[in-house]
Amino acid sequence: GIVGVRGREPATLMPSLLLGGRHTAHSRLLLDRGLSQAARREVSGALLAEAENLGRKVGARSLAFMFIDSDDQLRSDLDQRGYLSFLHAKAGVLDIDFTTFDGYLHRLSAHRRKRIKSELRSFAAAGVEFSQHPLGEVIEQITPLGMALESRYGAEGDTVAAFQGNLRIVSDVLGDRAVALTAEQGGKIRGYVIAIRWDDALILRSAGFDYEFKGKLPLYYGLVFYHVVDYALAFSVRQVFYSIESTEAKKSRGCRIVDEYGMALGLDDQAAVALRSVLASGADG
Repeated sequence: GIVGVRGREPATLMPSLLLGGRHTAHSRLLLDRGLSQAARREVSGALLAEAENLGRKVGARSLAFMFIDSDDQLRSDLDQRGYLSFLHAKAGVLDIDFTTFDGYLHRLSAHRRKRIKSELRSFAAAGVEFSQHPLGEVIEQITPLGMALESRYGAEGDTVAAFQGNLRIVSDVLGDRAVALTAEQGGKIRGYVIAIRWDDALILRSAGFDYEFKGKLPLYYGLVFYHVVDYALAFSVRQVFYSIESTEAKKSRGCRIVDEYGMALGLDDQAAVALRSVLASGADG
């Protein structure tokens, strides 16, 4: 909504306190699924009120969530608190409603099943083995792979220290919930995806690859889909949350695609008016 808007409205909304991810997807409240509806409303209200208080305390003019699934209760919670929404992106969710890898394959087309079996044979022929490690134990090993992916897709600027510092924050905060799922060959990690477990959900966060080794080997699919499915089955995961983009690749490997909404709140009257103007201008465009 900000692109192409004239006048002072975008500046009026700054600084903004961002809640949830900036580059990933599925901004959520990490609540126990066992909460009653009444308890959930109470906890959600308390968390969101504290976020708004924090925003005002640090001098923010607005708050924003960028990736709320269309069917997530958080969207309704924010709507009731006066947040405005806009369709922002699409992301994948894989429902683990099968009990074996063959069950996963049978939900796909015959062509896709044949292709996956061929890809699995290619990993075996290349000597690739899939494993998993606590994130904190492999940060130094996966750093060059993650930085290679960022560089490949134009996200320059992270130093080694900054990259590792971010991963250590994730590891320190989440402990054994943060796992590096890996593809290994010749005693080295050749690719990884970071996965975060929460109750019976698995949230994929970021990945990296040894591109010189990878070549034409479909290591991305092997890690992010087939190894993830094996891991989900082993640890009683019911849903895997994928990031935005690559929609067709996700659909072809069993994901359903969900709309993701950005939701924002002006923290004072002037910012609230500016936010409505920005979103109206975005809709007109």
